[in-house]
Amino acid sequence: MNTSIKNSFCITVENDGKITDFINKELNPFKIPLKKGLKIDETLPVFYGLFPFYKDEILIERMSFEGFEGCIYIKKHSDKVNIYFDNNKENIEQIRKTIQNHNQNKLINKLMLKKGNFLPNDILKDLGFLCFKKKDENFIISCEIPQWFKKLFPYYNYSSRVFDLEDLFPFLEVFLPTAQDLYQSNEPNYAVSELWTQFTQEREELVLKAIALNSCKNNFLLIESVSERNPQKHDELQKSRELYLKHKRLVKSEESIRQLLKYREEFISIISHDIKSPLSGAYSLIDYLNSDEEFMGKLSQKHVRLLDVVHKSLKNVLDYSEQLYEWSNLNFSKIKLNKTEVGILSLLMEVAANFSDRIIKKNLSVEYSIPKNQTVFVDEVFFKNVIQNLFTNAVKFSYQHGSLFFSSEENNDFVILKMKDTGMGMTFEVIKTLFDYSTKVSTTGTAGEKGTGIGLNIVKRILDVHEANIYVESEPKKGTTFTLEIPKG
Repeated sequence: MNTSIKNSFCITVENDGKITDFINKELNPFKIPLKKGLKIDETLPVFYGLFPFYKDEILIERMSFEGFEGCIYIKKHSDKVNIYFDNNKENIEQIRKTIQNHNQNKLINKLMLKKGNFLPNDILKDLGFLCFKKKDENFIISCEIPQWFKKLFPYYNYSSRVFDLEDLFPFLEVFLPTAQDLYQSNEPNYAVSELWTQFTQEREELVLKAIALNSCKNNFLLIESVSERNPQKHDELQKSRELYLKHKRLVKSEESIRQLLKYREEFISIISHDIKSPLSGAYSLIDYLNSDEEFMGKLSQKHVRLLDVVHKSLKNVLDYSEQLYEWSNLNFSKIKLNKTEVGILSLLMEVAANFSDRIIKKNLSVEYSIPKNQTVFVDEVFFKNVIQNLFTNAVKFSYQHGSLFFSSEENNDFVILKMKDTGMGMTFEVIKTLFDYSTKVSTTGTAGEKGTGIGLNIVKRILDVHEANIYVESEPKKGTTFTLEIPKG
């Protein structure tokens, strides 16, 4: 076993106690001089009688002499012995646990070779084991009752030395079949159970562990309270339990989200399908009126233009509802886009025409700095919906006599489209939730316009499918700029 205390003063001696070296001299706690070649018990009489050193290791937890207060850990390494001096509680606790585990493992190995009927009670008591000897189908107590068992079962009747272990420790129902297989084998061996917990009447939680032991002629079952010997194990078990519960909650949440997404897609499918019929009827009616020369001849030029705007708007909504229906019936990430070259300026001006009444009511100026031949390679129906949603917001949140400005540029990878307004603007907290699918926030426009709160979510999803990016810059009362990066080709 490789055990040592780091960053502590250490004296290296030969097995007879002669000092040969020092480690971490600067940490020497002693007021008297220590010299190589001298025997340590001549300099520090507290070590008288310990050398020659026949043990593997010793931990003396409380010592005070010659200016030193702390623990002494003595460890044998072949023909040399290291003596560590330390007062760090964490180091001491770690060494104590390591030695105890080492001694426990040595005990188990010795017990497997033991030929007697009973195990050494003093060692079992020191290590906190509850020991049972297997006889026929029964487990007979074979040691003193440890304190942890008395805390767990304060009113247990000890009139019989035969214990019903599965009744006392229900977890053993899982472990005992493994133990039975071990008992039936011919070779000395042992098996260790998983950790389990049980509560005392005072609601103290004990972490327990069982060891099935097959010795030369006898079979034993040892149970120990890990909590008392190693409190850190209890903390580790608690953390594991918390992680498991968090995992279960995440799995449950994921299932709920999947179900909600399924319901949402079904809802979109139903709505987009059912809305097509009335839209188609209205579109066909206007189409019929447009072909009626007598009717059209009675209209003023203004009404003819308005009818044409309604006709085109209905066509756009019909196309979008058709795409939406297909979209809702496919995995969103696998939707097939019908990409074509779309002129940015003509698309913006077409969308702006649909908002002409609102633009006039708010006395907004609309400016474009976009080359006539500038195009993007997108699904026109979906991308038009992106522009319409962003245009809707720009108009909705603009003040009277405000301005809308549209510009575009390109680099090697993207066409970059900017849409800027001089409206209400947003705080950083609002910007963070703009594209969050789980957040639905509807803000009233400058003229009391209402919204659904889902427009920008749709924008983000459409751009995601196009592998495009969207960025937002905004400041309250100073306006907002949306920047779209659309991949070329």
